[in-house]
Amino acid sequence: MRVFHHHLAKTGGSTIKKIAKDQYRENFHYLTPSTSTEELKTWLSKKDFFISSYTLSLGYEKIQLLLLDKTIKRIIVSRDPIERFKSFCAAGYSNIPKEDFTKGLPYWGNEAVVTEPLNASLWLKSSLKYMELLLLYGKERVALGQWNFSLSYPVYSQWWLASCSLAYNAENKQFEYCGTNIYNHILKTREELRRPNSNKSLEDYIGSYLLDFYSAFGTTDNIIEFVELLIAMGIFEDNIDEIPREHRSTDVQKDMPELFEIDDSLIADYYSLIPEDFMFHFACRELAKEQMSSVVMPLTNNKINS
Repeated sequence: MRVFHHHLAKTGGSTIKKIAKDQYRENFHYLTPSTSTEELKTWLSKKDFFISSYTLSLGYEKIQLLLLDKTIKRIIVSRDPIERFKSFCAAGYSNIPKEDFTKGLPYWGNEAVVTEPLNASLWLKSSLKYMELLLLYGKERVALGQWNFSLSYPVYSQWWLASCSLAYNAENKQFEYCGTNIYNHILKTREELRRPNSNKSLEDYIGSYLLDFYSAFGTTDNIIEFVELLIAMGIFEDNIDEIPREHRSTDVQKDMPELFEIDDSLIADYYSLIPEDFMFHFACRELAKEQMSSVVMPLTNNKINS
């Protein structure tokens, strides 16, 4: 089996990697930006492999190799954007002893600049305000150097990463690589939807891309069912005693629940401003349901009947 697991940050990827490492052993590889193109080609020449990777900073050449090979089973897991944002806030506490907790939440290094304690709602408000300025005035007019990414990435990254930083170009009928320019990715996607002869909705646009490039879909809410799907597809062997759950941020959130509450009005603002990440999660969730009913359920019924 030839498998590429597109690991989106904060979507249960460590669970999938742990199982893959145990089962694929020497045929498991974690792809990083330091992996050379020639090394990746060597991996892709193998009959069996399980490659897992964040695609962030991989570069277009490596992404092309992973996307153009039609024999690869590409798999992906999504997460509710609000829960994922909370996990980004909780991640900063992973290496901090409980006795050193402050009253505020760390947030991608921004807490070093804003020393007043802020909660998840205030950090989300900060990110959404920056995204609003970005969409209103453009990247060139509101660029903040190294701080650009720390504010925009947590609220707009699932769809951007899942599409491998590619945006469809209607003129040449090809995908344009946007790299880490999140603003350009949003702009190019929405330009495609605004074309006079385009009758695609955002849901159609995202759904068709996912179906074209991925073989299996899951969500963090149904990670056990996703593993069952991978077993049914032959990607994993049916010898898993326990589903590992690693790097969970829920413990931190349970210790300080008041810091992780998100105002309803901010959720509404988030969805109206950046619907792409919500629509991506919705598409993965619905596609996962379809796959469970068409792949896993018939297999289970056959086992029962036999």
